[in-house]
Amino acid sequence: MGDLYISSAALTPREEMALVPLVRSGDVAARDMMLSSVVRLVRFIASGCSAGDEELDEMIQVGMVAAFQALKTFDPRKGRWSQHAAQRARMSMYRERRKKAPVQVPEGPRSLARKILAAWEALVADTGFAPTQEAVAAAIDAEVEDVGDSWDLAFGPAMRSAASLDAPVV
Repeated sequence: MGDLYISSAALTPREEMALVPLVRSGDVAARDMMLSSVVRLVRFIASGCSAGDEELDEMIQVGMVAAFQALKTFDPRKGRWSQHAAQRARMSMYRERRKKAPVQVPEGPRSLARKILAAWEALVADTGFAPTQEAVAAAIDAEVEDVGDSWDLAFGPAMRSAASLDAPVV
């Protein structure tokens, strides 16, 4: 397994086409060649989603396990191996980060936040002004309190309340 991290040359599409049947038939050398071709890519992706060295190693491991699993679903007629492995690794790393997040927001509030953001953008496009929480609540047929609770999730704490530049400063 140590050699896997040393050699990491990218594969050509022709090499990928030749290796896939070998991997499917259980050829360990072919499997290792395909996996070693994405190690640097997985490391690069992991460096973007990790906070420190310890977490980097863990994210690389998660990404390589995802690449290993991606070997089963890879079809060279649909795209490149590196793209397929990178997508699977990125999704696995994202899921791993979400599992370790201190606060996990349930799907309900996220869905409401997306509706709030869409309604806010539509109202801005129609009126030219930033709407209030009450106007957004009316547009999506929701309670003002519910919109207020999900407002930070939709916009972040910077937009707790929409303020007009024409309004007097209090």
